[in-house]
Amino acid sequence: MLAAGVTPDYPRPEKPSRLTLPGWICLALLMGTFVLRWVHDAS
Repeated sequence: MLAAGVTPDYPRPEKPSRLTLPGWICLALLMGTFVLRWVHDAS
């Protein structure tokens, strides 16, 4: 927008966090799956 010569009326939003709650949940499920497979294969 600035390159076009237009200035917005609102401030720039803050950067999002690196990993949101759904991302943490998916990561936990993925890691749990790997751990369960590893435990199952070890026995």
